[in-house]
Amino acid sequence: MWQQITVILNATPGARKDWSQRRKTWRDLRCNAKNKKSEIIRHQRGTGGGSPLIPEEILSVTDQIITEMIGPTAISGDQAVTQPNDNFDFESQCEYITVTVVDDVKTQKEIEKSP
Repeated sequence: MWQQITVILNATPGARKDWSQRRKTWRDLRCNAKNKKSEIIRHQRGTGGGSPLIPEEILSVTDQIITEMIGPTAISGDQAVTQPNDNFDFESQCEYITVTVVDDVKTQKEIEKSP
């Protein structure tokens, strides 16, 4: 299929690439559009108080077409799958540790680290 796409695209004015370069270009375009859309979604779900997105972070027309093609599941994940609600309590496990550091002169120093 990539070879067929390459024949069609190479027949139009513009860059001439082989099928593996066309595939890489598509992957790069898809990845960049997906990352931009994810950033916009993250910003919209934020707690507020920040500035609006700057123009460079707004999706281009090409990015909009690509994100519509790949669909919301590829960007935000499957909404039917619930995220685990795990809480980790590290406070009760914190202790001071002693680390021995050996520098270039082979002298040893003991440093007490806080949690």
